Amino acid sequence: MPAEFVHCRGARSWRTRPTTLDVRSYAADLQLSDEARLRARVERAVREGDLPATTDPVVLAEFVQTLRQGLSARSELGAGRTELTGVARLALTLLTLK
Repeated sequence: MPAEFVHCRGARSWRTRPTTLDVRSYAADLQLSDEARLRARVERAVREGDLPATTDPVVLAEFVQTLRQGLSARSELGAGRTELTGVARLALTLLTLK
């Protein structure tokens, strides 16, 4: 991270230049990139017959991303493997319901 050492009101401090990485924007870009790759994979699976032709690649990719982010957030809050696995299994069950 580019920074320069400056003297400010008698105290030494580090001041970052405008080129500092915007973490929120970077994370959003990564999320959009992941979702685009997942959507492309779902589209291919539909074309190749691995998923039903009625599958909406956008909705399925968004669902998977939402589930992944939710599981990640729960994990950060202390949820254990058993709880997270149970949620993932329920999601898979719900995907197979008609």
